[in-house]
Amino acid sequence: MLSKCPQCNYSLTGLPTNHVCPECGLEYDELTVCIKPSMSRRHVGNLWAGTALAAIVWWWSRDLLFVGILGVALAVELYLALRSASHGVRIVMNARGVVFNLRGKLGSVVPWDSIRRAKCRMITPTFEVQRTDDGPAVVFHVDKLGGSRKARRCAVEINRQKERRAEEGT
Repeated sequence: MLSKCPQCNYSLTGLPTNHVCPECGLEYDELTVCIKPSMSRRHVGNLWAGTALAAIVWWWSRDLLFVGILGVALAVELYLALRSASHGVRIVMNARGVVFNLRGKLGSVVPWDSIRRAKCRMITPTFEVQRTDDGPAVVFHVDKLGGSRKARRCAVEINRQKERRAEEGT
């Protein structure tokens, strides 16, 4: 059971398990899943490596210019990391289908019966949901979800939810 609406963060406590959010109109039920974007591992690794390098340079040489340049580079990397997490794609899987929200805007619903499968491509790092007519329904870069690992987990979860919903007949 969701405690907050995945779209608008409205508190859903006290409301029934199969309902519509009174704030934004998003349908939800007991199987509704929300996947939020996160900071990619690449950004986190860059931040740790840059911080360690700045500490080592400061310890050995006390060169303020070089440490200052590294500090600016770290600030840019932190900005990019936070931006990628806040400007990513939020995926909501409910009874009607899969909703892809970008930057807090409610996207269109891709119905379960029109989805063939979701997959994550590694050569061209893209996340793709394929329609039953072999055309792509949604395609975006894996960094919009927080990296390739999270994109693969999202593809697996969408495929699982599709099978569950097909078994239940919803």
